[in-house]
Amino acid sequence: GELTSSAIEVSSNGDMATRVGADENGIGYVSLSTDFAANGVTPLSFEGVEPSEETVLDGTYGMQRPFMFVTRASGDYESDEKEQLIAAFLDFLQNSTEGMLVVESAGGVVDPESGTAWAELAANHPIVNQDNSSITIATCGSTSVEGTLRAALEAFQPLAGNFQFTMNQTGSGDGYKRVLGS
Repeated sequence: GELTSSAIEVSSNGDMATRVGADENGIGYVSLSTDFAANGVTPLSFEGVEPSEETVLDGTYGMQRPFMFVTRASGDYESDEKEQLIAAFLDFLQNSTEGMLVVESAGGVVDPESGTAWAELAANHPIVNQDNSSITIATCGSTSVEGTLRAALEAFQPLAGNFQFTMNQTGSGDGYKRVLGS
């Protein structure tokens, strides 16, 4: 249906959890990593399946929102080196066992057993073997991934020429606008 005049728009995962927890009729969508008890919210079963790391990873919990990465279009970066470095980071984050272990240890829900050793993946990214200290990667978007993203960037820095990074996690809706320079 349509939004009602009493609907509340929120700016982040944490804000959603706080607002829903404060409203006995509240309902909203938050990440599995949300501290449900601290916010006074209850995760909902969907089609008879309870949300858990296992049911999210195996796909049986059907109400889930995968995180998407948005980057500049190929060739639209300020340098080829920056484009290559970001591609290497995304490979580390999404596909390497080491990257997934970092995300998992920072509270993210991933399956490190499905990963590939970074040494094997790094061979596809020669950019990581040079001094990248003059390159800065800027992130923005979802507040719910700030901790895992920071941990992954910090772990990747020494593996990729000691690049710099800045973070401005202001919400999912804001992420794509900032990537486009809006």
